[in-house]
Amino acid sequence: MLGILRYGFINTKIRGMKREFIAYEQYLKLAELNYDELIDELKRTPYGHAFRGMYKTPTPIELEKILLEELTKSYIKVLKWLPTEAMKVIALHMMKYEAENIKALLRLKTLNAEVERLKQHITPIPLGLSVEEYVKVYEESKDIEEVIGKLMELGLPIPLNEAIEGGVKDIKIIEARIERMTYRELMNEAKKLDGKSLKSIRELLGLEIDLTNVKNVLRAKKIGIDWSELEEYVITPTYKVKLKKLKSAFEKGN
Repeated sequence: MLGILRYGFINTKIRGMKREFIAYEQYLKLAELNYDELIDELKRTPYGHAFRGMYKTPTPIELEKILLEELTKSYIKVLKWLPTEAMKVIALHMMKYEAENIKALLRLKTLNAEVERLKQHITPIPLGLSVEEYVKVYEESKDIEEVIGKLMELGLPIPLNEAIEGGVKDIKIIEARIERMTYRELMNEAKKLDGKSLKSIRELLGLEIDLTNVKNVLRAKKIGIDWSELEEYVITPTYKVKLKKLKSAFEKGN
């Protein structure tokens, strides 16, 4: 995958990193636990060091941040060993996590939350904006429109202004639009890659798009919203699960 497996020294490094991953059997065990038990068990996994020095159980948001920070550390390790073409692919994929930071920033701005809460929700990623840059944007903006304007001035590769087209104020729709734009830009950037890198990243992103769309359809079905509203949350273009098939599945029974 990514045209890098022929590099023996990289394979050696990756095999070494496998000791840092959670084994399949551990995932099965984690899925059966309640939240407090889950935290206790995570402390016994390769991620246990991230919980050292904590004097209280992390909230779900704090836990997500801890695990994302561990993921970015793994990406940083891999970036050191990759040839240029594969490095572009990894950097490209990290855009998704930048989008999550942006959505957290916008959500907190709608709540007029304290800046300390923002710091808890932002996880800096390689080649992305720093916590300090997010804080500066947050403090200097009075509303979502100003936040988006200042973020675009920082040169983010996502056309965030499209998220508020038509005067949209609903944060759920804004977040859905950002997610769609992120995948669209990822696909556009992926087209600039060559050979195996292009094929692999397009397949990976396509699978993620399909899974996200199916997840959104299931959620919409559960809470009883209609298709016209759901369309704002569907990521297009789809990959193998086409829009027509999604709509057909949605309009059927349970």
